[in-house]
Amino acid sequence: MGGNLLLAQNCPSIEFNYDATGNRIQRHQIQIFCVSSGNNTSRFSDNDKNNVVKDTLNTVAYPNPTSDKVLVNIIDDKNDNHWNEIYLIDVNGRVLYYSKTKEKMMEISMYSYKSGIYFLRVLSDKKQKIFQIIKTD
Repeated sequence: MGGNLLLAQNCPSIEFNYDATGNRIQRHQIQIFCVSSGNNTSRFSDNDKNNVVKDTLNTVAYPNPTSDKVLVNIIDDKNDNHWNEIYLIDVNGRVLYYSKTKEKMMEISMYSYKSGIYFLRVLSDKKQKIFQIIKTD
């Protein structure tokens, strides 16, 4: 990183769903990361104020730093029947891994990724928790 400070923040964005023939059928807001380095900042507009995501999900992710895998444990008791979404995001905002499950304990392999900083976003029932994960060799 050569001495540059990278700052990441949660930024809203729009995601589209498509049918089997490629036609756009649904639009919804998602939260992604904006990365700022010096005077260079990516920003997105917040168009959907009704889809509020609260940073209140009771979740742990370990070990951190890691060279192999990250275990994610959703502890939230009131969350039994909700879908859980897991995103692994690099510092450029690209989603490297995505999973949608009702499981409360998940394992994410970090083995194939380069050493560096990643963001793990766990989303469930309009609650979320974001972790900064450090991948080592």
